[in-house]
Amino acid sequence: MPAEVNGEPVTIGLNNRYLLDALRACESDKIKIQMTAPNRPVKIVPSGCW
Repeated sequence: MPAEVNGEPVTIGLNNRYLLDALRACESDKIKIQMTAPNRPVKIVPSGCW
């Protein structure tokens, strides 16, 4: 999957059910995943909302 990455490298783990639910709710082919640290929540934003 192509991605544009900004910031320091971070290793994270996501619950696949929650991730898929969020992706299904987005009506866009592009999303932005925002995170601040490995043990902090992520924010998934559909294209056009940034």
